[in-house]
Amino acid sequence: MRAGLVVADVSIPNPNVFYEIGLTHALGKDCFILYQENVVLPADIAGSHYYPYDLDNLDAGMENLQRGIKKWASGNKVEGIRNLEGLLNE
Repeated sequence: MRAGLVVADVSIPNPNVFYEIGLTHALGKDCFILYQENVVLPADIAGSHYYPYDLDNLDAGMENLQRGIKKWASGNKVEGIRNLEGLLNE
């Protein structure tokens, strides 16, 4: 309920994850959705930030996600954001 941003991986179909993404949207929270490249997503989750990753190049996927979170953090005032920015700069 207090999260400013939710990060979910939908590479493996899991009803609980989709339920939690639905709650995230219902609460008006931002959600970054990770998925493994070449995986067919079972649902179209409109309005979400998608971040594909390749198991053979996880560093590139992590850098892409970090850029997205930094961009998101620069435009949002959320409790704990300073801690988030610190983690991303490591």
